[in-house]
Amino acid sequence: MNIYWHELKNSLIVSIIWSSILYISFTMLLLFYPLFYNNKDIIFESLSNVQNDTLLAFNIDKSNMFTPLGYYSIVFVFIS
Repeated sequence: MNIYWHELKNSLIVSIIWSSILYISFTMLLLFYPLFYNNKDIIFESLSNVQNDTLLAFNIDKSNMFTPLGYYSIVFVFIS
């Protein structure tokens, strides 16, 4: 039974560390969202030069691009 509690304690600490790292990462990415949202015109202008096939390849949809979930999807495409 001591091994069980020891493993639970170690897993809890690692889980808390990873959760805090993910929370900080998502928060930092969310801080850039207003900058992205306020420059819609510039982004649409730059995307007008890109072919539709390229946008489909990167799964970029102009209609939901400026929602928070659309922003995260674009950021994660470029991060990966």
